[in-house]
Amino acid sequence: TPPTSVPTVFGVDGAGVVVAVSAQSRATIGDRVAWVWAPGSYAEMLAVPDERLVPIPQSVSFEAAAGGLMQGLTAQHLCYDAVPVPEGAVVLVHSAASGVGRMLTQLVTGRGARVIATVSSGHKAPAAAEAGAWKVLVRDEIEDLGAAIRNLSGPDGVDVVFDGTGKTLFDISISTLRYKGVFVHYGRAGGPIPSLSLWDQPDGVHLVRCRGDARHESIDQWRRHALQVM
Repeated sequence: TPPTSVPTVFGVDGAGVVVAVSAQSRATIGDRVAWVWAPGSYAEMLAVPDERLVPIPQSVSFEAAAGGLMQGLTAQHLCYDAVPVPEGAVVLVHSAASGVGRMLTQLVTGRGARVIATVSSGHKAPAAAEAGAWKVLVRDEIEDLGAAIRNLSGPDGVDVVFDGTGKTLFDISISTLRYKGVFVHYGRAGGPIPSLSLWDQPDGVHLVRCRGDARHESIDQWRRHALQVM
């Protein structure tokens, strides 16, 4: 949300050490914690609602916690809650070197599925491979991306597509899905998807629009998922 007045402090997520608590707080002074959805986080000190604090394990750095919690929650929500990925599925993840894309690749692979990852340029391919992608396709090096995906998935097509690009790759993504396959739209980095006719889409394809922040969750559900991500 744009600031309503200036000066203002930007940022909604971060990590740090607790220096003061209320009498009802679950945190204690000295705890290493991370948080999201606390406006003004680009600051040296910040008052964060107690229910938004997530303990950081000693094996996780402040930098990783601050930079990864929101993206991790998005990725977890997409492939565990919105469209639970089954073991053995073939899953297409676009922009797999991005923050959410890398975590999606890790989590989907951890669920026993195979990830066909796409990245925009060659220097991003190692990041997708390190995240566990089965195959990595570099989009600016391939003339017919849809054919390359179908060559890997087999004639039936992929089971699920996770796409945060929007308009740029929509037609290609839809064309690679199997019957009853699921297209998951969670972002529009390449522009909004134009209005479309469902009648013109492939037979049996499911289209899912998904927010990354899972606003239907209670605060207790959110905390449980945040602890799992950490």
